[in-house]
Amino acid sequence: MRLLKAEIALAVAALCLPAVGDGAASPWNELPTVTWKEVVEAARNHPELLAAASRVEEAAGAARESKQYPNPVVGLALGRAEGIEGGEEEGVWDIELKLPILPLGAYRNGARAAEAEHAVAIREAEVGRLEVLRDLKEAFLSVVHGQESLSVLEASSDQLAALVGVARKRVEMGEARPMELSRMEIEAGRVELALAEAREDVRAGKKVLNLWLRSELPENYRVEADLSDIPTIPPVEEAVEAALARHPGVGSANLRVQAAEARLAAERGARFPEMEIGGFYEKELDARSFGGTLELHIPIWNWNSGGIARARAAEATARHRRDARLAEVEAATRESHAAAVSAYARVVGFRDEILPRAVEVAGAMETMYRVGEADVMNVLDARRKLIEIESELLEAYLRSQLAYLRLAAMMGEIGDD
Repeated sequence: MRLLKAEIALAVAALCLPAVGDGAASPWNELPTVTWKEVVEAARNHPELLAAASRVEEAAGAARESKQYPNPVVGLALGRAEGIEGGEEEGVWDIELKLPILPLGAYRNGARAAEAEHAVAIREAEVGRLEVLRDLKEAFLSVVHGQESLSVLEASSDQLAALVGVARKRVEMGEARPMELSRMEIEAGRVELALAEAREDVRAGKKVLNLWLRSELPENYRVEADLSDIPTIPPVEEAVEAALARHPGVGSANLRVQAAEARLAAERGARFPEMEIGGFYEKELDARSFGGTLELHIPIWNWNSGGIARARAAEATARHRRDARLAEVEAATRESHAAAVSAYARVVGFRDEILPRAVEVAGAMETMYRVGEADVMNVLDARRKLIEIESELLEAYLRSQLAYLRLAAMMGEIGDD
């Protein structure tokens, strides 16, 4: 009887140990580990990042094209000439060379606008990278949360298995009713079902993460990160200032305004007449002639008023969109900051107050069980509450990490570590 009571005490004591962060007994701990830094390295082949890189190359090509001066035009005419009053006949030919002269303002501002568009493409690629890394880290943290939840359930399953064994011995020795064993086995069955679901969720999460990385990660792996390591949240005004200064979307909006201003200046410069200079050499029936030419494209019917109006409207649109982008970034930063503060407060509440009390209650129930003042169902209920609180703490950690991740993305600083 003394040995049986010792076994019961050991089993119940095991129930009162928190399982958060403890996955040493899990078989998937033997799998190759993947860190966030490795995910960032593998993200180089993400389709969105590859598409953004192509758009930058396209904009760079357009900028080079805008600086290319029009090529000279060469004309050649061949024929025969016949005398009007006689039968004299001879071959004639004519050659011309023309070089376009573009309005200097239009040429320079067109090139400046194309350079600004190239800079916009670079900033937009940075925005895309931020969004991709944010989405990947959300998926990464979700897998970490799944692994930690799996650890909690595995520990709970082991603890229940030990308790079922103790209950079976008590029933065999006549110290407990068979109903007690049945309730233990029902609880163990519930945990096994939850364990199977958690394993499937983790497996699916890892496959989805690897899908976006084009199978750069191993076939099967486990991610390595500490959900409880939550960065310090800066003051809200400091976060807003950083977001407005560093978020690439703000820089992109400013550059779009610069590009629109350059386009407007280029359209205004197009009012000046285009010129073509050249020379010619002509051999006729009875003469040879040569000289230079100057051609002006005189704007008689319009002074590019339509193009200027269009460019002026595009500039106004770019300014309004920049203002909207600034407001959007500030609003999103303030919302993300509030969510991060709220999520962290929930973590502190569960970690520093609720979980210690749950551990204390479970320990007290174990002590009462030893002296016969509580039955095993009260111990089982305390264990269940403890596991629920551990799961809620893990959920709070995940929410806090995700909230800070969105805030960090607004501040343009998702790290590679």
